[in-house]
Amino acid sequence: MEERYKKSSDDYDLLLELSKAQYGLLQACIPNDNKKTYKKYISKFEKNIDKLLEHNEKWAYGHALKAGEYSTKMAFNPMKGMFLGPKSNVSIENAI
Repeated sequence: MEERYKKSSDDYDLLLELSKAQYGLLQACIPNDNKKTYKKYISKFEKNIDKLLEHNEKWAYGHALKAGEYSTKMAFNPMKGMFLGPKSNVSIENAI
């Protein structure tokens, strides 16, 4: 999907599907404490979500994925919870 998206970087439906796949991969890293894969994909995922929200700031799915980004970061570093928790709540409210 990443290769397809590189060829058509204005395909936001493809970017959404890619982001959902990356989110699933990142969530799978949590129970195994797979920091190597997490570190490889978290910044890509973050950039993709930001691009989705730049394209359409009212896209509920984009805000839901942004909340997922924050929760994944908190899972790997619980100390970030005090800063990212409120941001996650805002993203959830925006999604709703």
